[in-house]
Amino acid sequence: MAGVQPPPLRSLDDFLLSSARFAVPDVRDLERWNNRMINNLLYYQTNYFLSTLGVLLIVGYFQPLQLFVGMTVVTVLFLGFVWAAENKASIRRFRRNHPLVTVLTILLASYLFISALGGVAVFLFGIAFPVLSLPWDSCWRPWGRNRRLGPKQGGEGEDGSEDEVGGKEKMEQ
Repeated sequence: MAGVQPPPLRSLDDFLLSSARFAVPDVRDLERWNNRMINNLLYYQTNYFLSTLGVLLIVGYFQPLQLFVGMTVVTVLFLGFVWAAENKASIRRFRRNHPLVTVLTILLASYLFISALGGVAVFLFGIAFPVLSLPWDSCWRPWGRNRRLGPKQGGEGEDGSEDEVGGKEKMEQ
């Protein structure tokens, strides 16, 4: 674990401003769309993490009590669901077969419980907005060849003789 380093923080210009490009994804090619999202999530993960943290800090600054109440309610409901899933086989099967429905049910129950208490779903907004903006952003941002996730593996050097994705095989074609 000593060799693990967080990915570098990308520049604001690359992440949001002039050099950032956004394009409509090709929804007919799901494999390419999926690769685009994964590559963008990996490449900008530090920026996404800091953006999410920033939104939570802003929400916590303006609505600290509601954020704390929301965080407590969501945590208690989530832990209650995990406990029920560990003790009931039918709930465990449902959680394994329908993970998205499970998460949405927990969030909906949290929202209804917070609303019943008279509070605002500040925590849910503080979590949902950044989390939903991650796939949205990574989906609309095209993946460029000039972006690399890490150092070249087994490359010939910096003379441009190898492509960072395909290697020598692509050069010969």
